[in-house]
Amino acid sequence: MRATLIADRRRLVLQLIPSLLKAGAGAAMPAAGGGLSLNFNEEIVNIARRTAPLGGGCIVAFIGYVKGRVNGEEVESLELAPPPDASLKIDEVRRWALGQEGVLDVRIYLAAGALKPGDIITVVFVAARNREAAFPVAMEVVNRLKREVAVKRERRRASSPRP
Repeated sequence: MRATLIADRRRLVLQLIPSLLKAGAGAAMPAAGGGLSLNFNEEIVNIARRTAPLGGGCIVAFIGYVKGRVNGEEVESLELAPPPDASLKIDEVRRWALGQEGVLDVRIYLAAGALKPGDIITVVFVAARNREAAFPVAMEVVNRLKREVAVKRERRRASSPRP
């Protein structure tokens, strides 16, 4: 699995590209409205069909999106800039998660660029043999992404002066 940055007209989308599409994750595509756009039904069915023969029994999903309010102030936009080593860090987190007992598949998608409230920033899927394995690993993946990928965030609040 390798990570790659894909540019479109308005933003970059960091996505994990599987080495074997039939055995791994689908690709994140830039959304016209901002953030990540995934066919969640297709992604979930793909994960379930791939992991069921391995003893899989659940998929935990985390979907993070841009907040419309922070500390009581309205957020107009959020600019996300991943560091140059973001794909390596994300792959490191993914490999760690796959090494945890009972975990069968992990997919991580991260948006970058200019986003508006409600735009999807992060999607994490963790498939495992049971929920006892999936939930704590999904939580740790999200926490590690926040700590280790260290995406630069610049919020523009409605009350901020215009450049």
